[in-house]
Amino acid sequence: MTDLLKDTIDQLATPVQTELPQETGVGLVGGLQPSDGSIPPTPVIPGPPSFSIVLIAKDEAKSLPNLLKSLEEFKARGGETLLVDTGSTDDTVKIAEDWGVIVEKVGPKFIHKLDALKAKEINDTFIVRGEEPIVVEGDSYFDFGEARAYAMMKAKNDYVCCPGCDEVFTTLNLDKVEEYIAKGYTQMRVDYIWSRTSDGQPDRRFYRDAYLFNRKKWHWVGCIHETVVENVAPEKWIELPTNVVLVNHYQIHQASRTNRDLVGLAISCLNEPDNDRHAHYFARELMFKKRYRSAVQQFMRHADLNKWDLERGQSLTFIGDCYQYLKQEGRAIDWYNESIKFCAARREPLIRLALIYYNKRDFQRTAIYAQAVLTIPYIPFYANQLDHYRHLPHELLYWALYYLGDKEGAKYHWSKCMEYMPTNEKFLSDKKFFVPEEK
Repeated sequence: MTDLLKDTIDQLATPVQTELPQETGVGLVGGLQPSDGSIPPTPVIPGPPSFSIVLIAKDEAKSLPNLLKSLEEFKARGGETLLVDTGSTDDTVKIAEDWGVIVEKVGPKFIHKLDALKAKEINDTFIVRGEEPIVVEGDSYFDFGEARAYAMMKAKNDYVCCPGCDEVFTTLNLDKVEEYIAKGYTQMRVDYIWSRTSDGQPDRRFYRDAYLFNRKKWHWVGCIHETVVENVAPEKWIELPTNVVLVNHYQIHQASRTNRDLVGLAISCLNEPDNDRHAHYFARELMFKKRYRSAVQQFMRHADLNKWDLERGQSLTFIGDCYQYLKQEGRAIDWYNESIKFCAARREPLIRLALIYYNKRDFQRTAIYAQAVLTIPYIPFYANQLDHYRHLPHELLYWALYYLGDKEGAKYHWSKCMEYMPTNEKFLSDKKFFVPEEK
């Protein structure tokens, strides 16, 4: 597999770390004074927020200050912030308490270990013959759903907001949030930027559902990749506008993925075999752990559950990725085409095919698939890579069209790349092919 295709696939597993924005959307109470000498009206002092910030944390001393800084107005207006610490060995607790967070230390309360029988059951159920076992007796996992459920019950308010400690409220309009609460929405989904590109543009952006909700109407499920579900469907929910809440994620890069996610997801799939969310994330984790044949089996199981079509299509694309890693390119191409036939609303499988032919220097097929990519409009989906909707199809097209002899078409797509990434070294270097040098 060539570096360009491998980097595109591996990007799914690699969080992007970037500098925090210099400004936030958190407003300040105040305004101009009358110039006519009259006494200004007494300002209305807003009451405390009717929702609590609820956190779980372990060793978040590097990330937590950024989150708390973005909550200064929330604190100034009397908002309640709680943190359940699950065994920090750094300054997490001190940082939280110095800021005014209510902290409860619970240690390893939510860590569970596998016995020999459960480890064998997991390996026998999910691992294809010939691949290495994924768990052994004594492996542990952290039950995030259990921890979050415990933490939210400590809040004084029924409405709870549950960010991660590695997130920042770039915008938090408290008054608008209160309006939506007053209108009876029991869940508010927020605009969420998971990662950014090297030039600072959002890379993965979607609406996140398990964020701000009424704990009497929704409850946590899943020990890994946990989410909230309604106690009695249907509930009234809304996607909050970006000018009300915008959250940025700034995960500290880790050298390798731990095994805890894999163990927890295996337990979740054993306990709830019909849960499509668990099935997809478990299959993806198997892929990350290089159990490609086992991952293929679980992606197929996820697709057969017949739930969310966009995510089912993603599973079929991931099957193609697994066969790429197994160096079975023909089967990979077949599965990318299956993904397109099943769900034609996403660009990713077409990008994968274009990259395969790009690496073969097959100019015509690269151009065909890259041009097809541009016919698909953006739709919000958590797995979308935004470079698929920005420079990447144009990059493939200007390369392919140049060698096919369509210099004007190539120049157009090169110029689109420059619009998206004007400081990119490769695009700047290729300028000589399209713009005559000044003498």
